[in-house]
Amino acid sequence: MQLAYRTFCFKVFLLCVVLISCGAEHPILIEDAWVRKIMPSQSVTAGYLTLSNAGPIDDKLLSVSSPAFEAVEMHEMAIDEKSVMRMRKSGPLLISAHGTLELRSGGYHLMLIGPHYEITAGNDIPLTLTFEHAGDVTVAARVREQK
Repeated sequence: MQLAYRTFCFKVFLLCVVLISCGAEHPILIEDAWVRKIMPSQSVTAGYLTLSNAGPIDDKLLSVSSPAFEAVEMHEMAIDEKSVMRMRKSGPLLISAHGTLELRSGGYHLMLIGPHYEITAGNDIPLTLTFEHAGDVTVAARVREQK
């Protein structure tokens, strides 16, 4: 009888842990996620969004993926040693505790490579962002004309 009671208590404990973790608010807030519309003949487009970290510790955006594209890379526009603006691969991207990071044109942004289907204005593209501490977060990025 005692073993059955302990088993029951353990199961209740596990259920409580699962319910608490499901109800916990995610510390990373993703806003204004959007992707530039591309012509069917194009093979790349850019994505933008704003990341806010409401949590008490820094976090890092490690990678981004989408079932709509072969690959998603994090890029940065930066001035090189010859004072020429160039795009280069970057990441992971730091989001400071209680801080904000904007992925925008002319700075950090996403490059979405090899679309699996036509990317038309008004549709939503799923993006899964993988963070060092917050784990995976999936958002819908609206396809827009150039902003």
